[in-house]
Amino acid sequence: MRDRAVVVGYDASPGAQDAVRWAAAEARRTGGPLIAVFAVDPVPVAPALAGPVPTDGIDEENLRAAAATILGELAAVLREQAGDLEVRTRIPLGPPAPGLLAVAGEENAEVVVVGATGHNAVARAVLGSTTDALLKAARRPVVVARGVGDPDGDVVVGIADDDSSNAAVAFAAEYAHRHGKRLRAVHGWSPEPVPGFGAVDLWASDADRGAVLADDLLSGPLAPVLEAYPTVPVEVEAVPEPPGHALLDRAARAALLVVGTHGRGALRRMLLGSVSHRAAHVAPCPVAVVHGRCEL
Repeated sequence: MRDRAVVVGYDASPGAQDAVRWAAAEARRTGGPLIAVFAVDPVPVAPALAGPVPTDGIDEENLRAAAATILGELAAVLREQAGDLEVRTRIPLGPPAPGLLAVAGEENAEVVVVGATGHNAVARAVLGSTTDALLKAARRPVVVARGVGDPDGDVVVGIADDDSSNAAVAFAAEYAHRHGKRLRAVHGWSPEPVPGFGAVDLWASDADRGAVLADDLLSGPLAPVLEAYPTVPVEVEAVPEPPGHALLDRAARAALLVVGTHGRGALRRMLLGSVSHRAAHVAPCPVAVVHGRCEL
């Protein structure tokens, strides 16, 4: 992420404040500008059971003025805290997700950062509609910032035994390199179904299978990372657990969790993979969702 913009969505909510903190720290490390975006939507969409939305008093000019005031105050605080940080603001018209993606495209941003809906169990169970829409449609990495993670933790990335996680692994390796952290690549598996016998593990032991899979990952999907970032410590774990469970368990001690999703074809672009979707909803640390189609 060298000298490329970091775009962050901001609406003054607690989750958005987490997002700004994460995005500002990342922009300072990369040397690129921080672009704070407050989308103005004069025609908000109400939840299905909320009834009609009153439109009296909703005026685009007033909304823009209010957004400009909020962003101006934010920019002033950020510049005071980090005088070397370039801060710019944008106020697109319309729903937040398309606005954020439009700004990110125009600025050739490397990453889009948004806040989580909340910190309690109920709030984590329902991801905000803006974030959900971003994760489905973005062609660049999206970070869902929830707190700051473990400052001494690893960068944990889910790794597949094919090329479907290559973009996620590349993003995680660059982040680990920039922050001087260990890269912890985690691959989960379940016993293979055998016709007539159900799920049967044909290996002598989980340790045997894990060792073979780890070697295969090191010589396969991780090989370009080892070559590109020779100073980044890399640990590979191939564990007999469902991938989502394995990643979330390790996320409790992570600085950042990175997950990939295929995003191939119209249907896949509409639906997040189950692992990435679950991670974005409930992980206890910041989560980067990197589509396979992302160009890093």
